[in-house]
Amino acid sequence: MHLCRADIIAQIRGQGPISVGEFMHAALGGEHGYYTNAQTPLGRSGDFTTAPEISQCFGELLGLWAAYQWQDLVLDIGYTGPMQLVELGPGRGTLMADALRAIGKTKPQHPPEIHLCEINPHLRRAQRSLLAGHAVSWIDDLNALPQQPCIILANEFFDALPIEQAMYHLGEWRERRIDYDATEDRFFFAPGGLLPPDLRPPPNPTEGAVWEYAPARATAMRVIGQHVAKYGGAMAILDYGYLQPGLGDTLQALRRHSSVEALSQPGEADLTAHVDFHALGQSAHQARLRIEFCGTQGDFLRGLGIEQRARQLVENATPTQAEQIITGVQRLIEPAQMGELFKALTLRNLKML
Repeated sequence: MHLCRADIIAQIRGQGPISVGEFMHAALGGEHGYYTNAQTPLGRSGDFTTAPEISQCFGELLGLWAAYQWQDLVLDIGYTGPMQLVELGPGRGTLMADALRAIGKTKPQHPPEIHLCEINPHLRRAQRSLLAGHAVSWIDDLNALPQQPCIILANEFFDALPIEQAMYHLGEWRERRIDYDATEDRFFFAPGGLLPPDLRPPPNPTEGAVWEYAPARATAMRVIGQHVAKYGGAMAILDYGYLQPGLGDTLQALRRHSSVEALSQPGEADLTAHVDFHALGQSAHQARLRIEFCGTQGDFLRGLGIEQRARQLVENATPTQAEQIITGVQRLIEPAQMGELFKALTLRNLKML
């Protein structure tokens, strides 16, 4: 039995059915969780592939976006130190490597100082190797952000933060919890207590409807927002999710690039849920941040010039390379692929007007 599975079973036996958020926390970030211990979660040999692994254009454009934001920050508050560039959930470091290459072409006065929020020791080693030659430090959580103005990148970070779920049953919203059946050796969903009255699900639910809310994401956004509001800076969030509140169960698990039942392999599969960008925007607004863009990833990347960048790369590419460049960019921006499913949210502190 996988150690993470044993941990969750012991937790349920000790306290009874647990929340969806508790399950996700143990499955992903616990002592034996997936993100804590997975050796190769990314790429063909792993469980999933992210945008930076699909096309170098993705990281390059985010690097140019960061450089532009930093120039505005320098003009706004007169900060003359090196760019403080933060990435949350940096994977193997591919996005950061591409971003730094693009930033270098803007000839910054100082080389950027890089801060990576990463808990996985195997990925830290990969990042250290790929980013050799750059000033890189690692942080374990958001409370360790450098106490300076920062540009923050978060690609597929919020989808892995725990969510909670509620289910509409017989005219009432109840917490959705997770229990364990020892006879069949499986986890299953079970109804919990009534949803607290201060939580407000969307109206007009039908029997069995599921509503997701994410206090962990709101907390993360609040910590980041307070930091950016205090010290200055900007943030770009890219993830799969939705722009308006709604109902539906989006909890999902991936293993070896295939979907598996969400509760079946804790600690062994990537477990995520869609991001409510409307809720993130509300949390950012409460932290006194200004929303610059909130829309689809396709529109965001087109606005940054991804198609023009692809054409530049194709000019000096072999036919095989050109096909890979075009296919990769299309995968990122086309509505039928990642262009509509993935959303983007960019934020700045209110002083940067």
